[in-house]
Amino acid sequence: MDSSTPIPYTYHLIQLHPSTTRSNFLSLLQELLPSQKRPLIAGTPCRWIAKPDHLTIGPLLSTPWDLLLLLPTSATAATFADPQSPIHGVVISRLEISTSMSKEDADGFAEMNHALLSPSKQDVPLLPAEWRSGEAPSHAIVSDQEAAEARKEIGALPVDRELTDWAAGFSARIAPAHDHGGAVSMLDFLAFNEGAEGKAKYSKYGEGLGKISGKRGARPKHFGDVTAFGRPAERTVAGRPAVEEVGRVDSHPPKGESGEGEHWDQVGVVHFPSVWHLVELLASEEYKDLDRKLKKGALKDLGILCVTELAL
Repeated sequence: MDSSTPIPYTYHLIQLHPSTTRSNFLSLLQELLPSQKRPLIAGTPCRWIAKPDHLTIGPLLSTPWDLLLLLPTSATAATFADPQSPIHGVVISRLEISTSMSKEDADGFAEMNHALLSPSKQDVPLLPAEWRSGEAPSHAIVSDQEAAEARKEIGALPVDRELTDWAAGFSARIAPAHDHGGAVSMLDFLAFNEGAEGKAKYSKYGEGLGKISGKRGARPKHFGDVTAFGRPAERTVAGRPAVEEVGRVDSHPPKGESGEGEHWDQVGVVHFPSVWHLVELLASEEYKDLDRKLKKGALKDLGILCVTELAL
């Protein structure tokens, strides 16, 4: 197989039965799957940094997700579809987001991810001095009114008191208990506007964002086009769970909020050394300037879910 050949992969958002811990579920998963089909990513969803405005908000926001997995799509049938599988009885709800990645990226993913999640101290960029206290500097925080006004624009990410208070609590209490300390991954859902104001414009924004976020230790782990999205149906098709077509889900969000007829275009994961590296980026003038110039008008919708990855 050529190294550039795309391989189908699927992100799974999973709600577990209360009697099942994440560690027990992952141990069971490791026993069931051969090494070449084991997850590239396993993580705990923590908080929506940006909630979707209207696309598929029913299935995405209505469930308290316990786990995020990135698995080869070929592993899905053996893992979840077989009613005799021990996995089948411990999963309450699951959402699939199908995509792909090149064989080269898949082969090198584990090594790349280990380097990001277990870096040497000198490889983690230092935050500016005023951001090292465990709290955000007051001048970086916008008022509730300013945040509400900013959020009228799709894709806006204002740094308000709610976000900085959460970041402080997360860094102090939650991050130290996780397998990889303070490192976080952002699961991104992107839907572009049509025409010149869409994907091409966002691509230019992405180039600029890569430069300024890279200085803060951020790195994209994967981005790919969304090929299917939805909750697996009870029936199976060709030996694997049937997933509704892109933009169609088998749940019923409130009327007018389903995003019916629209769909997510891309899904991906971006690494940050800590949640403060993300928040400081969002508060920086260079990010705000880039946001105003290139992101405005490019997105139809955006979702960003903060995840802490687990040891595999």
